[in-house]
Amino acid sequence: MKKQTLLISILLIGIVAATALAQNKQDKSDRKKLKPRVVPSLQLETGVIISKADGYKRPNAQSVCAGDKIAFTAKVSNLTGADLLPLKWTISGGHGAVDGLGRYVLDTTGLPPGTYTVTAETSIPYEECEGNCTAFDSKSFAVVPCYTCFVTPNLTLSSATQFINPGEVVSICSTPVSGGYSYGTLVPTWTTTAGKITGDASCAKLDTTSIPNGGTVTVSLKLTGSDIPECEAKGTITFQVTEEIVATAVEMGPCDTFKRDSARVDNVCKANLVETVRRLEADPNARLVIDSYYHKGEKQAMAYERGKNVRDRLADGSIGVSVDANRLIVRPSGLSEDGTQVRMFILPAGSKMPPGAQTVDVGGVTKENRRAPARRR
Repeated sequence: MKKQTLLISILLIGIVAATALAQNKQDKSDRKKLKPRVVPSLQLETGVIISKADGYKRPNAQSVCAGDKIAFTAKVSNLTGADLLPLKWTISGGHGAVDGLGRYVLDTTGLPPGTYTVTAETSIPYEECEGNCTAFDSKSFAVVPCYTCFVTPNLTLSSATQFINPGEVVSICSTPVSGGYSYGTLVPTWTTTAGKITGDASCAKLDTTSIPNGGTVTVSLKLTGSDIPECEAKGTITFQVTEEIVATAVEMGPCDTFKRDSARVDNVCKANLVETVRRLEADPNARLVIDSYYHKGEKQAMAYERGKNVRDRLADGSIGVSVDANRLIVRPSGLSEDGTQVRMFILPAGSKMPPGAQTVDVGGVTKENRRAPARRR
């Protein structure tokens, strides 16, 4: 009886096992039909610059400069609902995040020039795939050297003086530029409205030779980058040119002690002439203007004779000192209404001739005739 019962149990266990095995095969077959092994397709589009860093000079519009933001878009296909599959992003430089449009936005701030790679990856979460239902794609981009202009477009020019005396050399210096990089070397252009100027990117020398007196002189500097000519910095400075100092004629003491109808230079006049010569000696470039007159009732030639005699006494040494006759100018000035007989003006170099009559040539120097001493009886 016991043997019969054991046999029946063994038969029942076999049947159950067979049934379970058959059911398991059926379940696997059904799962394969419901969840077939499908590998997705992923295509990563080339990155697009959606935000450009300011201030760069780019080799071309597509060049990526450090600081730009690049958007990458991944398209997954080859199965229903592919756009809902999660994406995994990896980058070899910079940092990024997915935006509201599903794009992966990469910030390139701080990246040195070089080539970088972005990779997008997705997988089907089926157990049967065992990691083989994964699709990925990569795209590379290059950060190129980009130039930035200096951030100081305005230069300040300065000098130790704001006034120019024609003939001197004036030093002018500029404040430096700041900011920017890779713009090349600074190319200076100095210009001036008068005179000649030479200099470098920092300082210059203005030669004011031949600059006219009065008015102003404006000096300008323009700095440009040799690799980015569009980068410019400019500055100006204006100088006041001093007015010309014109020497004026100085009137000396007159000789008004001539006797009527006489052109003889007396001792009072000679004393004045001595002082006049000393003033001429103190200024070797000065000249002397002699204006001579006649009085009413005298002959007109008296004006000429008095002027010549004064010139001769200054030049012949009869007063103890003498002066070169070429420095003496005689102007017979006609009739005197106020008793003036001879007026004298020291004329420093560069000074203007005082108003008066026409200059005349009174000929060579005639020495003074001295009277012989009277004999005693």
